[in-house]
Amino acid sequence: MAWRLQGRYFECRALLAYHVESGEVDGVDVSGLNFALFLDTPPVPNEGNRRVGVFLDEAVSDRQAARLGLVLSGQAGGPPAMLGPLIGEMPGVQKARITYHEDGRGHHVSIADTVDVGFAAPFSWSG
Repeated sequence: MAWRLQGRYFECRALLAYHVESGEVDGVDVSGLNFALFLDTPPVPNEGNRRVGVFLDEAVSDRQAARLGLVLSGQAGGPPAMLGPLIGEMPGVQKARITYHEDGRGHHVSIADTVDVGFAAPFSWSG
């Protein structure tokens, strides 16, 4: 299939929300936890200087928070490590009430009293 797109790509602010169904970091169980990253990107994203804020589930223990911090900061390798050079500022990590659920038609996440987002799934693009 041949296709062509011409225009401008831009990012402004984005929310990346995660629900860990099962997992462990360096021997510490992080199953069932939620976390979210708030991204604020400059006009030219590849130049770096992104700001990233982190919300961790209020149920996270100090030990779990430390291990998740290693992953999210890129110190544990993987995809976050590749994004590290693009991050200019990480204002902080905050614990908050994060709820996640899915109903077979989509996903829903809420963070404290400030974010309430639903995503319909699945979707597809075709040409």
